[in-house]
Amino acid sequence: MHVQVAVLSPNVPAMYELHFAVPMAGAILCTLNTRHDAAMVSALLKHSAAKVLFVESGLLEVGRAALNNLAGDQTSATALPVLITISHDGGCINSAYNDYESLITEAPLGFDIRWPLNELDPIALNYTSGTTARPKGVIYSHRGAYLNTIATALTYNITVTPTYLWTVPMFHANGWNLSWGIAMQGGTNVFLRHFTAKVVFDKISQHKVTHMGGAPTVLNMIVNAPSGDRKPLPVIVHIMTGGAARPPNILSGMEELGFIVYQMYGLTETTGPATINTWMPEWDTLPTEERSRLTLPTDWGETPCAFVKLKTNVDATEIEIINYCRDKLPHYMAPKAVVFADLPKTSTGKTQKFILRQKARAMGSLVKT
Repeated sequence: MHVQVAVLSPNVPAMYELHFAVPMAGAILCTLNTRHDAAMVSALLKHSAAKVLFVESGLLEVGRAALNNLAGDQTSATALPVLITISHDGGCINSAYNDYESLITEAPLGFDIRWPLNELDPIALNYTSGTTARPKGVIYSHRGAYLNTIATALTYNITVTPTYLWTVPMFHANGWNLSWGIAMQGGTNVFLRHFTAKVVFDKISQHKVTHMGGAPTVLNMIVNAPSGDRKPLPVIVHIMTGGAARPPNILSGMEELGFIVYQMYGLTETTGPATINTWMPEWDTLPTEERSRLTLPTDWGETPCAFVKLKTNVDATEIEIINYCRDKLPHYMAPKAVVFADLPKTSTGKTQKFILRQKARAMGSLVKT
């Protein structure tokens, strides 16, 4: 019987260590999005039936509120997860809670790894981001994680002893499987709780970073960094990116700074990266505008748009709809634009979402950049 162990934490050493410790204990790792509010965290804890919850100190308020929600949930018959805190500086946060570092210090030295009985046994339970619906649980097997880790390292040109800068959250498909991949290649990890363009350049310069990853927002931030925040790259930096297509000016800007960009596509449901647009040598001679013909509609790549059909004799403005959603949802799930229109229906009354998507594409960007 597998036990689920949930973790609510930014990219800190403990988060990385738990990617190994939890499976080695025969349990299933469940990393939670740090941008979720307490209501969503409690819903995922209930769905996953997690028995343990590790919470980093900066997110302790969210973690406690989520457990309080679970305690007041009359429909939940399971016991509350045991809360274990991960301190910011290695010290104890609150004596009322179990502490991660204390558990390590007090743990017996003799420990037998609980090996999976089958390669298809689960290693992780990840949740989708919730951009199209409520987050869905996706189970990763030991075999799937193993194969995707090797494939990602090969296509991303991760050779031996790399230095990886953690700008990709580890709760995103286990850091695109590189939580295991960097260890596989004997690499060095540079962890970041939060970062700016200046922090990225400083860490690359300080640690001679060879690899990193990032969403379109990260590349945009790097290219548009003020000159005072930039530093020359001491080595070539390989950066893998996904989520949306990069415009030509961002790609050329990254190249000019000394980055090699790898365009990949993947889903939580595909164990992270699924396809990677491997660079062909003949492309080097193409003009920049021919290397990429797609552009970003916004800095985020994609943002929610709400189609709303108001009830008869009911009035509402775009800002009222947006503010209501921001009060009820994590902010990244709230729409950035609202379109008031009739909703196309099938003969059985179902909304034809594909028509709405076509309308959204035809309208182009509704968000000012």
